[in-house]
Amino acid sequence: MSQLFEIASYSSIHYSRKDEKAVYLRCTWLRERNIRHVNYDPYVFLLDCVRREEIKRRSLSAIAFMMQKQDMYHLVNNIWHGQSVVSENRDLFLLRIVRYDVNEEWSPWNCMLLTEEEADVHCKIKNLADVYSKPLVEKILLSHQLAKNQFKYVRIIQFRE
Repeated sequence: MSQLFEIASYSSIHYSRKDEKAVYLRCTWLRERNIRHVNYDPYVFLLDCVRREEIKRRSLSAIAFMMQKQDMYHLVNNIWHGQSVVSENRDLFLLRIVRYDVNEEWSPWNCMLLTEEEADVHCKIKNLADVYSKPLVEKILLSHQLAKNQFKYVRIIQFRE
């Protein structure tokens, strides 16, 4: 009798685990179906552009290489609102994220989102205050402060090295 009870209880446990797995799979499918999927390709491209530029400049900073595609997505869309800070162009394939102060290493708090043409001009500017308006500079510096706060983990790792 006890052996029969063990078999019955084992089969009910086994059956309930199958049910749990089926419920889990259905929940996973529903979650994935309802979550907005992001195409990270443009952000990977932007990140690769930053990394190539930092290699070209022989930068010793590892920040650009620690950043992930999700970080670049956040930087572009939440810090810079997905548009050039100068022209407000929103075409991701025309935008580049470049150093704000070209003499300092690239970081989320020393960058700005510009079109490719604007970036070329920006890199040639000697004194930014002579070219950019005071409200624009304040807007950029505010974005830098926001990036410092939101990318604290990068700053902590940077200062440990």
